[in-house]
Amino acid sequence: MNINKKKSSTLNSLIILLVFAANSLHAFSTLTKLKEYVLAYSEYPPSDNNNWLDPDYTTFHQSITTNPLLRWTHKIGLRKKITWNEVNFHTLLKEVVDHRETQKLTGDTVVHIHCKPNTKIYVWSDLHGALHSLIRCLTSLQKQNIIDDTLKITQADTYFVFNGDSINRSAYNLETLNVLLNLLEKNPDNVFYIRGKHETKSYWQNFGLKRELKIRMAHLSEEAIPLASWINRLFNTLPLAIYLSVDKKPSELIRISHVGRKNNIIDEEKMGNLFSTHIDSTITYHQLNNKKDRTSPIDIKVIIKTEDWMKEQRASNGLGLLDQDKGATAWAVLSSPTIAHRKYYNFFYDAFAVITVGSSVDTTPITLYRNNLKTEENFALYQTYNIVTAIAKGTPTYKQKRKKDFFIGSSMALELGVPIMGQRTKRGMSVAINQTNQTGGINGHQLRTIIHNDDYVPYLTRQNINGFIKKDINTILLPVGSPTLNSYLDYIRKQQIAVLFPITGGPQFRAPDLKGLIHWRATYNDEVQALINYLVTEYNTYKFAFFYQDDAYGQEPVKAAHETLKSLGITEWVDIPYTRAAIDFTKQAQIIEEKQPDAIGFFSTGQATQELIRQIGIPTLTNKQLFGISFLGEQPFRRFIKQHGLEVLFGAVVPNPYTSELEIVKNYRTAMDANNHPYDIFSLEAYITTNILADILKKIGKTPTKDNIIKYIETLKNYTFKGLTLTFDPQRRDLAQYVWIETGKNVQWIQQEINKKTIR
Repeated sequence: MNINKKKSSTLNSLIILLVFAANSLHAFSTLTKLKEYVLAYSEYPPSDNNNWLDPDYTTFHQSITTNPLLRWTHKIGLRKKITWNEVNFHTLLKEVVDHRETQKLTGDTVVHIHCKPNTKIYVWSDLHGALHSLIRCLTSLQKQNIIDDTLKITQADTYFVFNGDSINRSAYNLETLNVLLNLLEKNPDNVFYIRGKHETKSYWQNFGLKRELKIRMAHLSEEAIPLASWINRLFNTLPLAIYLSVDKKPSELIRISHVGRKNNIIDEEKMGNLFSTHIDSTITYHQLNNKKDRTSPIDIKVIIKTEDWMKEQRASNGLGLLDQDKGATAWAVLSSPTIAHRKYYNFFYDAFAVITVGSSVDTTPITLYRNNLKTEENFALYQTYNIVTAIAKGTPTYKQKRKKDFFIGSSMALELGVPIMGQRTKRGMSVAINQTNQTGGINGHQLRTIIHNDDYVPYLTRQNINGFIKKDINTILLPVGSPTLNSYLDYIRKQQIAVLFPITGGPQFRAPDLKGLIHWRATYNDEVQALINYLVTEYNTYKFAFFYQDDAYGQEPVKAAHETLKSLGITEWVDIPYTRAAIDFTKQAQIIEEKQPDAIGFFSTGQATQELIRQIGIPTLTNKQLFGISFLGEQPFRRFIKQHGLEVLFGAVVPNPYTSELEIVKNYRTAMDANNHPYDIFSLEAYITTNILADILKKIGKTPTKDNIIKYIETLKNYTFKGLTLTFDPQRRDLAQYVWIETGKNVQWIQQEINKKTIR
């Protein structure tokens, strides 16, 4: 070994020991020191790249990484700028990890806190290394005497919860972790740091924390990623969820977790007697690998989780109401004004939420506190809501007496099959449900929705419906699809369930004996009739061809097309069938080229229609009228035709969501804008029908049941609702009066009255 290198190494080690001895009190252990530090360094130092989802601060970290001698000169007053001490961080990290591992807080765990009334839980989420923001929050709490200068919580029955993703996307990941470690050390029973996506080994090592460790901690560890093993051990001690319960109704719970309730790791059904042990202990830990069937009923009424902010932006004020999650009112907290949140979210706040536990979950408020960095306002109470109903404090219904909740189930494709249709239906339904609950619910009843994914698979759908029946949930709203609806038609015939406003235009479901079924939308046959009438009368189109799937999916619409043409005196057309799952449409393309129709109707899937268009060639279709039923208008197909410069007329069961002046559609646009959602036909249909149901439930005037809902709808005649006029048709079991023809985004669509006597 080189002697000089050995001497240098020995000297460095000695200096490190001297600095550690001189600095045994952690520099980051007081709020005063923390405020000094954040004042000394820019909140937004320059990044080496323009990727705000993963900014690279290598140059900045190199500039602030000092050797032990320079830190020592600061200690004795020769250097003015305060520095962060990695030795102290390393020591604190090991101390906290060792303590938590000794307490057996490792692996996948959850925590149950049984709360006294007036217990306060402060919640931060998605800090992403926003050190300056966190220090401003803690400073505001110090001014309220909630914590002291040593970061000790001084108020009784007070808890801090950091709901995951506290690192990455910032220049100060290690400093932020340092503060959280100090809070955990000083308040081991009152501070909880929940494991989020960025606190998992497979995730954090792909982002900024990895780079920061390699630059700033290399001299303290021989690991490829310095201290990676200790960081992973820390994250392995973090719980996945916190559950809050209250004395009066211990079975009713508030859950705080980074993930939602579809996460398979957290299964409340396998937590044994966790939620019935509150008498013995205020705080109970549970290992999820200790799977035991739950011994007593529970009701998760509220969940606070993270929002997928690349898809949704409902927490843009700091606290956002999300879609209900398996019947639980869902909230998201966003706490940090990182560069990414500023650029993608227009978020300029320091923010946290405070849950003040009431005598029950139903009487518990949640309050948003925030500091507006644009206006330089100090921290202030922004708004208080009932945590269950989301009714804002100060509104007339805030303190209304609650009645029994009314549960609604639904099954739709959310991941596979027709996921865009399902997701948008869910979106419109959820917006309407939240809006109803925020204005007092249904005569004091809160609406609670449980929506299960079925991937458009009939047997999965039947499983979902069986699950609802077992839980005595027998009102099903807006299920998506014909084959899935068909899978439980026997339950509908027996009136075991009431199915309201399914997303299907299949005429096979319009039989008078299906007493448990009510439709809003027109049939696909109605759409076909309207489209052909429009093309014949407006464009003098007489030569038609129909490309259709040769099974129940396509045969009914093509039959309706034939009948409509006959009624118009047209007796010749070209039928072009294909078999399901076909990928070669050479023969079908040849027929179209030979017959040269003026208009082609597509009663086919989007995928099959795209393949036909590719194989026939765009030039062949440019001068032809192309049309299809609403089911064809899924987003992928719309993108395809737009990319290829084609126009297709679609049938629609709702008016234009962008331009309609109907009161209900204007309300829809206002509600979607408030939730930062785009407009589309599926969410509009769901919004309209959910509001119709809510209005009917209010008019029933008593506890709603599947039977009195059906009976009330069956009496409707010229029922007016926000610009709509509806009449129940007992033969078709529907309320539909009109269909629309899509003629462009920014124009009024053609409205046509349904002729129910000619086509079934």
